[in-house]
Amino acid sequence: MKRKIKKAAVIGSGVMGSGIAAHLAGAGIPVVMLDIVPKDLEEGQSRSSIAETSKKQLLKQKPSPIFNKTVLKLIETGNLEDDLDKLKDCDWVVEVIVENVNIKKMLFKNITPYLNEDAILSSNTSGIPIKSMTEDFEDGLKKRFLVTHFFNPVRYLKLLELIPGELTDPDLMDFMKDFGENTLGKGVVLGKDTPNFVGNRIGVFALANAMRIALEDGLTPQQVDAVLGKAMSRPGSAVFGTNDLVGIDTMVHVVKNSYEALVNDEMRDTFEMPEFIEKMMEKGLLGRKVKKGFFTRDKDKQKLQLDLATMEYVPAEKPDWKCIKKAKEVSDPGERIKVVISTDDPGGKLAWKNTASTLIYSLNRLGEIADDIVNIDNGMKWGFNWDLGPFEIWDAIGVKESAERMKADGYDVPEKLNILLENGETFYKTIDGDRYYFDLIKKDYVKVPVRDNVIFLNKLKSTGKVLAENEGADILDLGDGVICCSVHTKMNTVDDKVIEMLNRAVDMVEDRYEALVIGSQAQHFGAGANIFMLLQAAEEGRWWEVEEITQAFQNANMRLKYCEKPVVTAPYGLTLGGACEITMHGHRAVAAVETYIGLVEVGVGLLPAGGGTKELLIRTLN
Repeated sequence: MKRKIKKAAVIGSGVMGSGIAAHLAGAGIPVVMLDIVPKDLEEGQSRSSIAETSKKQLLKQKPSPIFNKTVLKLIETGNLEDDLDKLKDCDWVVEVIVENVNIKKMLFKNITPYLNEDAILSSNTSGIPIKSMTEDFEDGLKKRFLVTHFFNPVRYLKLLELIPGELTDPDLMDFMKDFGENTLGKGVVLGKDTPNFVGNRIGVFALANAMRIALEDGLTPQQVDAVLGKAMSRPGSAVFGTNDLVGIDTMVHVVKNSYEALVNDEMRDTFEMPEFIEKMMEKGLLGRKVKKGFFTRDKDKQKLQLDLATMEYVPAEKPDWKCIKKAKEVSDPGERIKVVISTDDPGGKLAWKNTASTLIYSLNRLGEIADDIVNIDNGMKWGFNWDLGPFEIWDAIGVKESAERMKADGYDVPEKLNILLENGETFYKTIDGDRYYFDLIKKDYVKVPVRDNVIFLNKLKSTGKVLAENEGADILDLGDGVICCSVHTKMNTVDDKVIEMLNRAVDMVEDRYEALVIGSQAQHFGAGANIFMLLQAAEEGRWWEVEEITQAFQNANMRLKYCEKPVVTAPYGLTLGGACEITMHGHRAVAAVETYIGLVEVGVGLLPAGGGTKELLIRTLN
């Protein structure tokens, strides 16, 4: 049968459940969101008030879980006593209730009679075994059951883990992977039915290990976070900040579950709760939701940190360590990590200990939580916002060199690493523009699976598809008579070199091609014009140069607007100032949903000068 999800249902309307419902609605899918009837129902109160209130809260949450207010029309609310009939025409029903296996089993028993015979049933559990949840299911339902584990906040974290049960239909897994990627815009990781699955298994270990190192080495939360954040190509919230963000009580739940479930894990002791966490729970220091956790602010808004020994707040002084200063000088994520772990200071030692432990732990989990290194790496990049996954980090710092250092420092390096070193030097390699990963079972490199509806610009560059290039941009042959102008300046800012390539792209498409796409695959579409280039010219009194560049940019944008062939822009991420103006002058824009676009020049005392003000006026008049 050819499956299609035309309508879905979410059972449970808490932060996670309502977030999933909002994301489905944002993708254009009608959703039924059900929750329990309030225990102490007051006279005149709606029996579906819990779900109704959760829907209203979507408008108030920050960051916003919805793309715009209109998507809320696609969310229909109800309760689990009066509205189970609404499940009958749903193609997918996902459970997002309390992490208690008995309560989940009771829910499944109650809703099963109302499910369409072909409906997909899934759980958003973060670690309860599928076998435990489905032991009362008939085989037919087991074939249609899986875990669909979203990460919170659903809109902003890319990861969606799909976990099959023993009887889950492989075709269903393929369908849900395609649906997750192409309809929901998720990065899908295929994991196994093990505690905490993929992302949380590695991510929580890395966080717990860092906290243990902090205790052993007498480091403060501020010191740890200053190193294990952006300096190590991880999110700025780092370790203790992430705990505050997630909630100390939530982290306690996850870590305790790990300790109880991972009885055969060689690093089980890492998941044992430190005493200071228990004291924080007793004091109600639960993180950002109560404005007090590892960090807080005093009445003067000064940042304070928790002294892990005294449990009192003290000033959060930033460490003056070489490794942090060196990291700021390096833009490449892998090189930055290598620089930090190689620095002989307290921060460098912290980074090395945490990195070595996490890499070894990740390698030991291969085959247990996922079949290949690609899924583990993607789990950390998409679920924890690391720039590189564990095995990509290993390549960046040198597999052989780091393994020797680990052995010298007394780490138990897994034997399976020798399989790689006997057959290659890195976990990944690029061959003819395609990326390959090392498969420890096959003892050979295997092509990394990619979606067939995605074009990788770097592959085109490495396979001779560059038609023209300079320091600012490339013009690439996408095939089928379509060319792409791809900017590659720092932050994709617009400068004279980019303007030159925009003009050249218009010349080429009008001469011998059928269409032009303006897009790239950097972090952002573009952070505006190169203001510093203009500022320098202005400070030196070269006003003719400012006028010349401005006029050239206006002319280039007008050429895009009046090009004889179709010009399509593909904005995403930051699309500011000049990048916004380029977008406005294309014939069509195919924008990513997470596009932050605007003419922001006024913020630095300038007027948009590339034609954006004129385009705003035209749009207003029309």
